[in-house]
Amino acid sequence: MAAPTLKDLPPPPPMRTGWPWTEGAPSTPATMPDGAPWPRMSMTTPSFNQAKYLEETIRSVLLQGYPNLEYFIFDGGSTDGSLDIIRKYESWVTYCESGRDRGQGDAINKGFARSTGDYVAWINSDDVLYPGFITRMVTAFQKRPDCGLLYGDVDTAWDMETKRTPRLGRSTTVEEMLRTLKIPIPQQSCMWRRSVVEKIGPLEPGWRVTLDREYLMRTCLCTKFGYIPGSVALFRYHSGTIAMSEQRGWLTEIPKLYREMFEKEYFPEKLRALRRETMSSAFMFCARTAVKCGEQWKSIVFTIKAIGIYPWLLFGKNDVYTAIRKRFRKLLS
Repeated sequence: MAAPTLKDLPPPPPMRTGWPWTEGAPSTPATMPDGAPWPRMSMTTPSFNQAKYLEETIRSVLLQGYPNLEYFIFDGGSTDGSLDIIRKYESWVTYCESGRDRGQGDAINKGFARSTGDYVAWINSDDVLYPGFITRMVTAFQKRPDCGLLYGDVDTAWDMETKRTPRLGRSTTVEEMLRTLKIPIPQQSCMWRRSVVEKIGPLEPGWRVTLDREYLMRTCLCTKFGYIPGSVALFRYHSGTIAMSEQRGWLTEIPKLYREMFEKEYFPEKLRALRRETMSSAFMFCARTAVKCGEQWKSIVFTIKAIGIYPWLLFGKNDVYTAIRKRFRKLLS
């Protein structure tokens, strides 16, 4: 579909200015530098009761200025006015649907299944793409035909605040992500090659707080991936993203996710030797999270499990021993 411009879209709400309200992105040239047509790119937005942010998300996609974009919105049956916003823009959306589903992962899978693009991505209904994101990533893919996933940096902001803090991605390896449980791949900055998505299969909707983590790890275990410096999106924090129930969800899902990951057929045999170290890191991750949730005794239990599985954790680069002492001191105070 042709890329809409500011004059094509409905006027912004009062007092909303800047990107993507009163400023658009520069139009992408009609063809690629070599004269070939731009490959199709498919973007999906999963949404549920995010009317406060949804319109900004939609406009940030539609105003990318990319000449070969298809855009899908799958709403989980919102009751907060989100449907009115979607209808407002449906003339420029490839397909939209609202109805009860199995959550975010299910909505994204529906978009991926309907899409026909050479490249796919999703942007949640409370996040925002920056101008030129699609053109930049597609161009990078043309230069890196061996990569199945590319990602960059994002900014973070609290709710509707204007102050933004960088959340940097960085180059990494699968081994490092397994050993440390750190995944320096902001989902909002990601784009996948369709062939890789077809290879690794859909997201698993059963994961609640670890949905992105599982899919990113599965991707990185099955294809080459690359980092492109530069902020390309906004990740928004609000009460729903840091709810205590969400925090406690990590305590259950993190150990389960990594335990199951090592049993998958796609998991490389050469990395199975990292199982004990990874599971130890998973329990330490839970120990730190339990402290944030006020679950001091659970933190102690997770720490003991971590050391029992992999005692060498105490001699790692991160000062785990100091963290353990602080945790006991806080518990006994």
